[in-house]
Amino acid sequence: AFLVEAERLEVTYLSLMPTHLRQLLPRLPDERPQLPRLRILRTGAMTVTESLRDEIMRRLCSNLLVTYGTNDVGTPIAFADAQTLRRFPGCVGIAPSGVELGIADDEGRSLPAGEVGLIRVRAPGMPSGYIDNPEATARAFRGGWFYPGDLGLLTPEGALHFKGRADDMMNFDGIKIYPSEIEAVLLEHPAVAEAAAFPVSSSVHQDIPAAAVVLRHPVPESEIRIWCHDRMQSRAPLIVEILAELPRNSIGKVLKRELAKRLEGRLPEDHR
Repeated sequence: AFLVEAERLEVTYLSLMPTHLRQLLPRLPDERPQLPRLRILRTGAMTVTESLRDEIMRRLCSNLLVTYGTNDVGTPIAFADAQTLRRFPGCVGIAPSGVELGIADDEGRSLPAGEVGLIRVRAPGMPSGYIDNPEATARAFRGGWFYPGDLGLLTPEGALHFKGRADDMMNFDGIKIYPSEIEAVLLEHPAVAEAAAFPVSSSVHQDIPAAAVVLRHPVPESEIRIWCHDRMQSRAPLIVEILAELPRNSIGKVLKRELAKRLEGRLPEDHR
Protein backbone atom coordinates (compact mmCIF):
# COMPACT_ATOMS: atom_id res chain seq x y z
CA ALA A 1 0.00 0.00 0.00
CA PHE A 2 2.87 2.36 0.81
CA LEU A 3 4.51 1.82 -2.59
CA VAL A 4 1.22 2.21 -4.46
CA GLU A 5 0.44 5.46 -2.65
CA ALA A 6 3.93 6.88 -3.26
CA GLU A 7 3.57 6.19 -6.98
CA ARG A 8 0.01 7.57 -7.12
CA LEU A 9 1.10 10.83 -5.50
CA GLU A 10 4.23 10.99 -7.69
CA VAL A 11 6.38 11.43 -4.58
CA THR A 12 9.88 12.74 -5.36
CA TYR A 13 11.28 13.13 -1.80
CA LEU A 14 11.03 10.73 1.13
CA SER A 15 12.60 10.83 4.59
CA LEU A 16 12.53 7.48 6.39
CA MET A 17 14.26 6.21 9.53
CA PRO A 18 16.46 3.12 9.22
CA THR A 19 13.88 1.33 11.39
CA HIS A 20 11.19 1.99 8.77
CA LEU A 21 13.47 0.83 5.97
CA ARG A 22 14.42 -2.42 7.73
CA GLN A 23 10.71 -3.19 8.11
CA LEU A 24 9.90 -2.26 4.52
CA LEU A 25 12.71 -3.96 2.59
CA PRO A 26 11.81 -7.61 3.39
CA ARG A 27 8.27 -6.94 2.12
CA LEU A 28 9.29 -5.64 -1.31
CA PRO A 29 8.01 -7.81 -4.17
CA ASP A 30 11.27 -8.18 -6.12
CA GLU A 31 14.84 -6.96 -6.55
CA ARG A 32 14.28 -4.04 -8.93
CA PRO A 33 14.13 -0.48 -7.48
CA GLN A 34 10.54 0.04 -6.33
CA LEU A 35 10.57 3.86 -6.26
CA PRO A 36 12.60 4.95 -9.30
CA ARG A 37 10.75 8.30 -9.40
CA LEU A 38 12.35 9.47 -6.14
CA ARG A 39 14.95 12.22 -6.51
CA ILE A 40 16.01 11.80 -2.87
CA LEU A 41 15.45 9.07 -0.29
CA ARG A 42 16.86 10.55 2.90
CA THR A 43 17.71 8.58 6.03
CA GLY A 44 19.70 9.18 9.18
CA ALA A 45 19.30 9.81 12.94
CA MET A 46 20.46 6.22 13.54
CA THR A 47 23.28 4.00 12.29
CA VAL A 48 22.80 3.07 8.62
CA THR A 49 25.02 0.06 7.97
CA GLU A 50 26.76 -0.60 4.69
CA SER A 51 24.59 -3.65 3.99
CA LEU A 52 21.41 -1.65 4.62
CA ARG A 53 22.60 1.14 2.31
CA ASP A 54 23.34 -1.34 -0.46
CA GLU A 55 19.93 -2.99 -0.13
CA ILE A 56 18.12 0.37 -0.15
CA MET A 57 19.91 1.49 -3.31
CA ARG A 58 19.38 -1.87 -5.03
CA ARG A 59 15.76 -2.52 -4.12
CA LEU A 60 14.12 0.81 -3.32
CA CYS A 61 15.86 3.86 -4.77
CA SER A 62 19.39 4.52 -6.00
CA ASN A 63 19.22 8.21 -4.98
CA LEU A 64 20.03 7.62 -1.32
CA LEU A 65 21.05 10.50 0.95
CA VAL A 66 22.52 9.64 4.36
CA THR A 67 22.65 12.51 6.87
CA TYR A 68 24.31 13.17 10.20
CA GLY A 69 23.27 15.96 12.52
CA THR A 70 22.07 17.09 15.92
CA ASN A 71 19.14 19.29 16.92
CA ASP A 72 21.46 21.33 19.17
CA VAL A 73 23.35 22.84 16.23
CA GLY A 74 20.27 23.75 14.21
CA THR A 75 21.72 22.77 10.83
CA PRO A 76 22.69 19.42 9.26
CA ILE A 77 26.34 18.58 9.93
CA ALA A 78 27.13 16.14 7.10
CA PHE A 79 25.53 14.70 3.96
CA ALA A 80 26.44 11.66 1.87
CA ASP A 81 24.72 11.22 -1.48
CA ALA A 82 25.02 8.07 -3.59
CA GLN A 83 28.27 9.24 -5.20
CA THR A 84 29.84 10.04 -1.81
CA LEU A 85 28.72 6.69 -0.40
CA ARG A 86 30.41 4.88 -3.25
CA ARG A 87 33.59 6.92 -2.85
CA PHE A 88 33.75 6.63 0.96
CA PRO A 89 31.99 3.40 2.02
CA GLY A 90 30.64 3.57 5.55
CA CYS A 91 30.81 7.36 5.91
CA VAL A 92 27.93 9.54 7.12
CA GLY A 93 28.85 12.43 4.87
CA ILE A 94 30.91 15.53 4.21
CA ALA A 95 30.19 18.87 5.87
CA PRO A 96 28.27 21.36 3.71
CA SER A 97 29.63 24.82 2.97
CA GLY A 98 29.86 26.94 6.11
CA VAL A 99 29.98 24.01 8.53
CA GLU A 100 33.34 23.04 10.03
CA LEU A 101 33.93 19.53 11.33
CA GLY A 102 36.77 18.37 13.56
CA ILE A 103 37.92 15.44 15.66
CA ALA A 104 39.44 16.10 19.09
CA ASP A 105 40.78 14.19 22.09
CA ASP A 106 39.30 14.47 25.59
CA GLU A 107 41.33 17.64 26.23
CA GLY A 108 40.04 19.37 23.10
CA ARG A 109 43.25 18.93 21.10
CA SER A 110 42.73 18.42 17.38
CA LEU A 111 43.40 14.91 16.06
CA PRO A 112 44.75 14.12 12.59
CA ALA A 113 42.79 12.41 9.81
CA GLY A 114 42.17 8.72 10.43
CA GLU A 115 42.23 8.90 14.25
CA VAL A 116 39.07 8.22 16.28
CA GLY A 117 38.07 10.91 18.74
CA LEU A 118 35.24 13.24 19.75
CA ILE A 119 33.30 14.79 16.89
CA ARG A 120 33.02 18.57 17.13
CA VAL A 121 31.34 21.13 14.90
CA ARG A 122 30.96 24.86 14.46
CA ALA A 123 28.56 26.58 12.14
CA PRO A 124 26.96 30.00 11.53
CA GLY A 125 23.94 30.59 13.75
CA MET A 126 24.94 27.84 16.15
CA PRO A 127 23.83 28.47 19.76
CA SER A 128 26.42 29.19 22.42
CA GLY A 129 24.87 27.18 25.25
CA TYR A 130 21.78 25.81 26.96
CA ILE A 131 19.35 28.05 28.82
CA ASP A 132 19.72 27.80 32.62
CA ASN A 133 22.03 24.78 32.39
CA PRO A 134 25.65 25.85 32.86
CA GLU A 135 26.88 22.30 33.53
CA ALA A 136 25.56 20.96 30.21
CA THR A 137 26.84 24.07 28.44
CA ALA A 138 30.35 23.55 29.83
CA ARG A 139 30.36 19.93 28.64
CA ALA A 140 29.03 20.51 25.12
CA PHE A 141 30.19 24.01 24.14
CA ARG A 142 33.95 24.43 24.35
CA GLY A 143 36.29 26.85 22.60
CA GLY A 144 33.69 27.85 20.03
CA TRP A 145 32.92 24.21 19.15
CA PHE A 146 29.88 22.08 19.90
CA TYR A 147 30.56 18.51 21.03
CA PRO A 148 27.52 16.27 20.45
CA GLY A 149 29.06 13.44 22.48
CA ASP A 150 29.74 11.22 19.46
CA LEU A 151 32.91 9.44 18.36
CA GLY A 152 34.16 9.51 14.79
CA LEU A 153 37.04 9.96 12.41
CA LEU A 154 37.63 12.11 9.35
CA THR A 155 39.32 10.91 6.18
CA PRO A 156 41.93 13.23 4.60
CA GLU A 157 39.18 14.29 2.15
CA GLY A 158 36.85 15.29 5.00
CA ALA A 159 34.42 12.33 4.97
CA LEU A 160 33.06 11.66 8.45
CA HIS A 161 32.80 8.12 9.82
CA PHE A 162 30.54 7.76 12.86
CA LYS A 163 31.83 5.39 15.59
CA GLY A 164 29.04 5.62 18.16
CA ARG A 165 28.29 7.56 21.32
CA ALA A 166 31.32 8.43 23.43
CA ASP A 167 29.63 7.20 26.62
CA ASP A 168 28.77 3.87 24.90
CA MET A 169 32.37 3.01 24.06
CA MET A 170 33.46 -0.18 25.81
CA ASN A 171 36.74 -0.82 27.58
CA PHE A 172 37.08 -4.60 27.78
CA ASP A 173 40.36 -5.50 29.51
CA GLY A 174 41.95 -2.40 27.97
CA ILE A 175 40.55 -3.09 24.49
CA LYS A 176 38.51 -0.17 23.15
CA ILE A 177 35.41 -1.48 21.34
CA TYR A 178 32.94 0.74 19.52
CA PRO A 179 29.28 -0.38 19.47
CA SER A 180 29.04 0.48 15.77
CA GLU A 181 31.65 -2.13 14.82
CA ILE A 182 29.72 -4.89 16.63
CA GLU A 183 26.42 -3.74 15.14
CA ALA A 184 27.86 -3.72 11.63
CA VAL A 185 29.00 -7.35 11.98
CA LEU A 186 25.68 -8.44 13.48
CA LEU A 187 23.68 -6.82 10.69
CA GLU A 188 25.71 -8.69 8.10
CA HIS A 189 24.17 -11.94 9.38
CA PRO A 190 21.25 -12.85 7.07
CA ALA A 191 18.92 -13.58 10.00
CA VAL A 192 19.51 -10.28 11.86
CA ALA A 193 17.07 -7.47 11.10
CA GLU A 194 18.05 -5.05 13.90
CA ALA A 195 20.97 -4.92 16.32
CA ALA A 196 22.16 -2.85 19.26
CA ALA A 197 25.54 -3.24 20.99
CA PHE A 198 26.33 -1.82 24.43
CA PRO A 199 28.56 -2.34 27.50
CA VAL A 200 27.50 -4.22 30.61
CA SER A 201 29.44 -3.12 33.70
CA SER A 202 31.86 -5.64 35.22
CA SER A 203 34.11 -5.32 38.28
CA VAL A 204 36.53 -7.77 36.63
CA HIS A 205 36.79 -6.45 33.07
CA GLN A 206 35.26 -2.92 33.41
CA ASP A 207 32.92 -3.43 30.43
CA ILE A 208 31.53 -6.61 28.90
CA PRO A 209 30.56 -6.23 25.22
CA ALA A 210 26.92 -7.29 24.79
CA ALA A 211 24.25 -7.06 22.12
CA ALA A 212 20.55 -7.47 21.50
CA VAL A 213 19.11 -8.46 18.13
CA VAL A 214 15.76 -8.78 16.37
CA LEU A 215 15.67 -11.67 13.89
CA ARG A 216 14.05 -12.10 10.49
CA HIS A 217 13.78 -15.83 11.10
CA PRO A 218 14.73 -18.04 14.06
CA VAL A 219 18.37 -19.05 14.58
CA PRO A 220 20.09 -20.09 17.83
CA GLU A 221 21.77 -17.42 19.94
CA SER A 222 24.97 -19.47 19.76
CA GLU A 223 25.05 -19.11 15.98
CA ILE A 224 24.99 -15.31 16.29
CA ARG A 225 27.79 -15.32 18.88
CA ILE A 226 29.95 -17.65 16.77
CA TRP A 227 29.33 -15.46 13.70
CA CYS A 228 30.66 -12.44 15.61
CA HIS A 229 33.59 -14.29 17.17
CA ASP A 230 34.76 -15.63 13.80
CA ARG A 231 34.91 -12.05 12.50
CA MET A 232 35.92 -10.08 15.62
CA GLN A 233 37.72 -12.53 17.94
CA SER A 234 38.26 -10.84 21.33
CA ARG A 235 36.14 -7.84 20.32
CA ALA A 236 32.99 -9.93 19.82
CA PRO A 237 30.01 -9.65 22.19
CA LEU A 238 30.10 -12.19 25.01
CA ILE A 239 26.33 -11.98 25.49
CA VAL A 240 23.69 -11.82 22.75
CA GLU A 241 19.99 -11.57 23.58
CA ILE A 242 17.28 -12.24 21.01
CA LEU A 243 14.25 -9.97 21.37
CA ALA A 244 10.95 -9.53 19.56
CA GLU A 245 11.71 -5.80 19.38
CA LEU A 246 14.31 -3.36 20.68
CA PRO A 247 13.11 -0.91 23.35
CA ARG A 248 13.02 2.62 21.94
CA ASN A 249 12.09 6.10 23.07
CA SER A 250 9.49 8.31 21.40
CA ILE A 251 11.85 9.33 18.55
CA GLY A 252 13.05 5.81 17.83
CA LYS A 253 16.40 5.77 19.66
CA VAL A 254 17.30 2.39 21.16
CA LEU A 255 17.35 2.44 24.97
CA LYS A 256 20.74 0.81 25.43
CA ARG A 257 21.00 1.48 29.15
CA GLU A 258 17.74 -0.36 29.66
CA LEU A 259 19.12 -3.29 27.68
CA ALA A 260 22.35 -3.29 29.69
CA LYS A 261 20.44 -3.35 32.97
CA ARG A 262 18.41 -6.34 31.78
CA LEU A 263 21.57 -8.29 30.95
CA GLU A 264 23.56 -7.58 34.14
CA GLY A 265 22.18 -10.71 35.77
CA ARG A 266 23.25 -12.88 32.83
CA LEU A 267 26.98 -12.27 33.32
CA PRO A 268 28.91 -15.45 34.21
CA GLU A 269 30.25 -15.42 37.78
CA ASP A 270 33.86 -14.98 36.66
CA HIS A 271 32.93 -11.86 34.63
CA ARG A 272 30.89 -9.94 37.23
